[in-house]
Amino acid sequence: MKREYDFRGMTGVRGKYHEAMKNGYTTIIHKSDGTTETIEARPIFLEQDLKAQFPTSESVHDELLGFIGIEKTES
Repeated sequence: MKREYDFRGMTGVRGKYHEAMKNGYTTIIHKSDGTTETIEARPIFLEQDLKAQFPTSESVHDELLGFIGIEKTES
């Protein structure tokens, strides 16, 4: 962040969109050719004991693929 940014006197609300984000969200990407792409996301939250075992999204993904018997493919 640049030093010249001055946030004095500004206030924010921690967690303002937390509940809405838990329910998922949609992002619409407007492309230069006039088409759009819609991406829907539904976050998955891990409890603290599982976060210790799965520190990244990729580690969760890899383990779940193994659990359901799908071999990971490199892209």
